[in-house]
Amino acid sequence: MKPGIVLFGVALLFVGGAFVYQITQTAPEEEVASQPNSVSELSEPTGTPTDVDQQESAPVYTEAQVAENDSQESCWTIIDGTVYDITEYVPRHPGGISEILSICGEDGSAAFASVPNHAGGARSILASFEIGTLAQ
Repeated sequence: MKPGIVLFGVALLFVGGAFVYQITQTAPEEEVASQPNSVSELSEPTGTPTDVDQQESAPVYTEAQVAENDSQESCWTIIDGTVYDITEYVPRHPGGISEILSICGEDGSAAFASVPNHAGGARSILASFEIGTLAQ
């Protein structure tokens, strides 16, 4: 064998061994401290927003802001205190464009509730367009 290859192999083993040694030298106290102390610590999510957190962080809009979005190009509506940007849905509305345009920029709660077909899947479709809540 050539001496250069042997020296390279020895150097590689030395560097690799030093790296492995450094990784395995974690203080036992640090390992124990980072482990959960009980089953409840395992089951509690950390950093995950609750429903309350999400409601508090949702944007809040005034009726005046909603009223500014009263056209087919920008259609916002209020349904049961929640603000929706339904602009993308306007051309796809099964009841026709004119029906949905009538609630752009307004509180459409009564109009939405008055349509029997809205009882089922329409609520889930509507939810996908939620942008915030109405200011109290």
